Amino acid sequence: MNEPSTPGLIETAESHLRTGNLEKAERICSAILDKAPDNVEALFLLGNIVHQKGLHQDAVSCFKRALREAPGIPVLHLNLGTSLWMLKRYEESITELKKATVLDPAYSTAWFQLGVVLEDKGDLGPALDAYTKTRQLAPDHDQAVQRSADIKQRQNRLEEALELYQEALRLQPLNFMACNNAGNAAKCLGKISEALDWYQKALDLEPSHRICASNYLMCMLLSDVCTPVEIFRKHALWSGTFEAPLAPSRKPLLNIAAPERPLRIGYLSCDFKNHPVAFFIEPILASHNRHEVTVFCYSNCDSPDMITAQLEKLANVWRPIHHLGDEQVSDLIRTDGIDILVDLGGHTARNRLTVFARKPAPVQVSWLGYAATTGLKSIDYRITDAAADPRGLTERFHSETLCRLPGNFICYRPPANSPPVAPLPCLTNGFVTFGVFNHFAKITPKAVALWCSILRTLPDAKLLIKALGMEHEPMRKKAMEMFASQGIAPQRLELVGKTPSIYSHLELFGKVDISLDTFPYNGTTTTCESLWMGVPVIAKEGDSHVSRVSVSLLGAVGLSGLVAATDEDYVALAAFLARDWKNLEILRNNLRDRMRGSKLLDTVGFTRNLEGAYREMWRRWCAERNGQK
Repeated sequence: MNEPSTPGLIETAESHLRTGNLEKAERICSAILDKAPDNVEALFLLGNIVHQKGLHQDAVSCFKRALREAPGIPVLHLNLGTSLWMLKRYEESITELKKATVLDPAYSTAWFQLGVVLEDKGDLGPALDAYTKTRQLAPDHDQAVQRSADIKQRQNRLEEALELYQEALRLQPLNFMACNNAGNAAKCLGKISEALDWYQKALDLEPSHRICASNYLMCMLLSDVCTPVEIFRKHALWSGTFEAPLAPSRKPLLNIAAPERPLRIGYLSCDFKNHPVAFFIEPILASHNRHEVTVFCYSNCDSPDMITAQLEKLANVWRPIHHLGDEQVSDLIRTDGIDILVDLGGHTARNRLTVFARKPAPVQVSWLGYAATTGLKSIDYRITDAAADPRGLTERFHSETLCRLPGNFICYRPPANSPPVAPLPCLTNGFVTFGVFNHFAKITPKAVALWCSILRTLPDAKLLIKALGMEHEPMRKKAMEMFASQGIAPQRLELVGKTPSIYSHLELFGKVDISLDTFPYNGTTTTCESLWMGVPVIAKEGDSHVSRVSVSLLGAVGLSGLVAATDEDYVALAAFLARDWKNLEILRNNLRDRMRGSKLLDTVGFTRNLEGAYREMWRRWCAERNGQK
């Protein structure tokens, strides 16, 4: 009986590969290569097999051997480039993928893979070019469309990104991630109602996608339509969907219930990097009393930077967790013996709330990074203060017990390289310039309406808006249209986009006489920055934490008089301050010193208050564990 021919064996190996029987396919290819070491088809197949098995270095060897025999076959360069990419050998990968596109300029698969590698390497412009070429060759390539949208969103080209997500959904209507990402783009454009609709469409397609559900909740906080009651109910629904199923599998805690022993405090965040959360937590990590607490940081940051390295030095124990699953992280926290675990992110991007749902620590706390309840029953406390959450006003909007610190609920440390306070610009300009430095997503129609009222009241005044995305014409046009529809001419606006550094960002306050806070979602970092740069902030108080942050911040520096109770008061207060240039100049010249002497910059005092709150939480847990009332 004749042995099968080589073509027959190749066909059999291909069949095994298609059905997932990699071992049989590999044995056949190896047998062929034992007799014919240079057989290109066998080398090609074997390369694909070992690539699927995760043996990427072996795949590289196979494809290189094949290319020595047949250097003109584009798919060999494609596969070699893909295997090199899996090994993070970016330059070599790009070289091979470009060879594939030179050999076959219409090879859409190679163009797409080139885009993937360039994007992973961080070369977003060339990656976008490769995806554009892919779409020209294969207009129905939905992944090239979606990845193009993702890049444009990262570049703050938000209108273009939103259009591309919609195109991706026309090609693949059930693509829930395109819906979710369209929601992200719409949110950043300030289209909050549209964003909520996109998130809901994503959840209709994939109800179990908890990050999309968190995105919905975060977006609700930006709405000037959603009520605090509605927002709380939606957060409680998230808990019922994603937290409740995990409760039965919680593991026992072994912490010793001794109320006065030193505590092990764990901080968990995805923002231990160049991010506002890092700027607020850094002085706390530096000021903790190491005789009373041991500090653990659980970093879910997948792109560490110089700030990450600085924060790592301030922790007693640093744990990167972005590569670990929730159960692994929970076990790690439990093994570390954490007494009080503090979440710094809430429902923000890349949160790990399902770690907290597993209750790996006796006491769990929400603080700093999220301006509302988490909705989780497993999180015991939320740290705040009496100005941001007055007694009797906001308790019903929280699943957590509110822990009000004696002073303010956060502490600010200005950047060490801050520019000096600039002279009051209206004295040179001859007119007042108002400033808005918050994310465009916080700029609601109601806020714009009040700002336009201020500008109509002061016909010579101008408004500077600094927000990511303003460097691109579509967003600038949108902003101009928002004000033009209410009679404000374009020349009364100055629109500024991304700045190259924190120094240049802070320098912009030198062009502003008075800052206008956003609502219902107040500024936090931007309010502190404005005050530090000598620029007073006009705020409007609301009836929930997210709309009362500036009440707390302004009160901490003795400027509660800049908080308005009504829309009319907001406009009147801005106009009154804008007409009193003498007092504006006095305030500008003294504001930085006023901040230095305030509780807002009292890092050590704040940290002692925070540690006192932790101690009281711990004593309560110990009393409950020990059967005391």
